[in-house]
Amino acid sequence: MKSHVLTLIAIAILSLSGCTSPPMQDGRDSFSSLLKSYSFEELSPPSRIPSPGTVIRVNSIQPLNYNVVCSANEAFGNEWAAKIISSDTTDINVHALTDRKFSVGVSYLSLLSASASAGKVSDIKMQLSNAKLLLITSASARSGIAEKNCLFALNFKGQRLAGEITMVTSALQADVEYSVEFKQDASLTLDAKMELLRNIAGKLGGTLANDSSGTVRGTNLFWGIKRDRVVFQQYLDAHQ
Repeated sequence: MKSHVLTLIAIAILSLSGCTSPPMQDGRDSFSSLLKSYSFEELSPPSRIPSPGTVIRVNSIQPLNYNVVCSANEAFGNEWAAKIISSDTTDINVHALTDRKFSVGVSYLSLLSASASAGKVSDIKMQLSNAKLLLITSASARSGIAEKNCLFALNFKGQRLAGEITMVTSALQADVEYSVEFKQDASLTLDAKMELLRNIAGKLGGTLANDSSGTVRGTNLFWGIKRDRVVFQQYLDAHQ
């Protein structure tokens, strides 16, 4: 069992370290391309769900749009946390993700359009840290103890609703620091600036860390996920 788990971790690490990313500009497209080069589906904006073990219904891809069918806790019971394998990615070739600052780009700035002060922002930079690769193994999928409500949801939604029902088996998790840059001619009252920064923090999965500098920080966010039909089928077979 132990050797099986170590083999899976080694495969995951090799799949990341073997990717060679081409030279790119430090924009949002660069970040997205890097995630894709590591075979991750990007979560935009990042989220604290879905963690490995979560069962989702995929509505569309590129960008990924999904609904949660069963949370990881529902799919695996109270022992879920013990079934997750964590691999510190500092030894993996993902320094391009954690050692650079990226501009969030137009797609993220458009999230702020509901705010009257959004036009005062010139850019938002982000930098990741404390990256981890979290994954769930085939053995864990077969031994998971599902809650009855989860099994009912799987059967009901799998039969009645459109879209692929699948399981998140791996996720790239990291902290982030956003630096909000205002236009030089921006004239904002303190209240307006605070409202805008809180809006940005809420939309980008963080909390306001520094009022004067416009720093927003987020912790334990998922930036990309992988799905595995085989592992999910093993999970289903074990609960027939």
